[in-house]
Amino acid sequence: MSVNTTVAFCDEAIDIFVARDLIPSRQHLDEDEDIQVEAWELKDLLQLIYEGKISDGKTAAAISTYAARLYAPK
Repeated sequence: MSVNTTVAFCDEAIDIFVARDLIPSRQHLDEDEDIQVEAWELKDLLQLIYEGKISDGKTAAAISTYAARLYAPK
């Protein structure tokens, strides 16, 4: 999925990917990086969006699109 971050005055776009079948391993981060990985249920993430607790547009778009595609009739 590709998202335009600011359509009014620039052409920046970001790509959002779904990672599947992940295997726990060690992180190889830069010294100043700190990334916390957490497992969430999709329904809980959607609830956080509806409650306004996830307000980042890119994150909300990615989660909502994933849910829509997952539950779309085939």
